[in-house]
Amino acid sequence: MMTYEAAKQLFDGAGLPLTESHFAQFQCYLAELTETNRHMNLTAITEPAEAWEKHFLDCAILLQKVQLPLGATCIDVGTGAGFPGMVLALLRPDLQVTLLDSLQKRIGFLEQTAAKLGLANVITLIVLVVYRPRDAFAVLVLRILLGSIFTGTPVSLLYSLTGGILCFLGMALLCKLLQKKHLWFISIVGAVLHNVGQILAAIAAMQSVQVIAYFPFLLVAGCITGFFTGIAADRVIHFLPKSIFPKPAEKPAKNEKHS
Repeated sequence: MMTYEAAKQLFDGAGLPLTESHFAQFQCYLAELTETNRHMNLTAITEPAEAWEKHFLDCAILLQKVQLPLGATCIDVGTGAGFPGMVLALLRPDLQVTLLDSLQKRIGFLEQTAAKLGLANVITLIVLVVYRPRDAFAVLVLRILLGSIFTGTPVSLLYSLTGGILCFLGMALLCKLLQKKHLWFISIVGAVLHNVGQILAAIAAMQSVQVIAYFPFLLVAGCITGFFTGIAADRVIHFLPKSIFPKPAEKPAKNEKHS
């Protein structure tokens, strides 16, 4: 297994910085790539050290060769498993990266990977705060089912449902306890529970506890993405028109007793 020290040394040799948060995201990306590659031909390179050098490092070097301004828009035509577009998006969150591929299953894989980094929870959290828990649960299940239909991977359905439901239960409980305040904390807990659910699903699917080794990386990535997801959800809710918020039920007027 690749360690942070080894990965940082690899990037340092090319004159590129590598933070612990980026390392955690890349490890999560590699774990998803390796698992999906079992039933979908995404890449011939899955050995960790080789993948770090020939996938992540080679793509990252593009940032040295091409000067992309802050907030630049770019498109990765024929992205395949997300190289180099996904790598650039991870290292430069300010970029507006579009991933284009002719095979819908590959696009589905990339969408699932982004979701597993905590990015898709923002919609669920917004609906959970603005509307009722059952509305948020319906949105969650529909998003997962539609994503799995387009990707055509039963394994991804198992992972997404397990992680999504556990995430929803945790966020719904905290929304009630905290009265829908401190969304950044609620989102972090949701992202961590999402990863816990996926680890449990992976143990059941692979019948091996070795996947627990990925949990520390997923925990770090979940905390980071969960925090920013919560901040994003809070900002979106702040600017939503008040007309879409459900009106509180009016209490029936009490009949006055006449003496």
